[in-house]
Amino acid sequence: MRKYILLMLMFFTLTVNSQKVIHTEKGNWIATYYGNQYKTRKLTANGDVFNKYAMTCAAPKRFKFGTKLKVTNLENNKSVIVKVNDRGGFGSNIIDLTYGAFKKIEDHKKGRIKVKIQIIK
Repeated sequence: MRKYILLMLMFFTLTVNSQKVIHTEKGNWIATYYGNQYKTRKLTANGDVFNKYAMTCAAPKRFKFGTKLKVTNLENNKSVIVKVNDRGGFGSNIIDLTYGAFKKIEDHKKGRIKVKIQIIK
């Protein structure tokens, strides 16, 4: 079991480090989270079943569905990689992370944080 966990950690580290940034978004970005209110099987804008623990997000239309984004909390430098599968943000520079993705970079009680957004390949 211990070997399995170490192997998974190594794989995750290599996978995250091998992601290539192809563009950094300009402007002051705010990240929020959504999904705790959904008790039924809500569909996202691209047709996926919403999962509040998935590493996905709702983003403005300038990001195509399936785009991978690296979202970095500017306060603590923690980052998470998410896939765009929903529309939202409700503002030009606001991105809505799932509860699970937001929790990886900040305590959910904070609600809104300043972030840097990078498109990765």
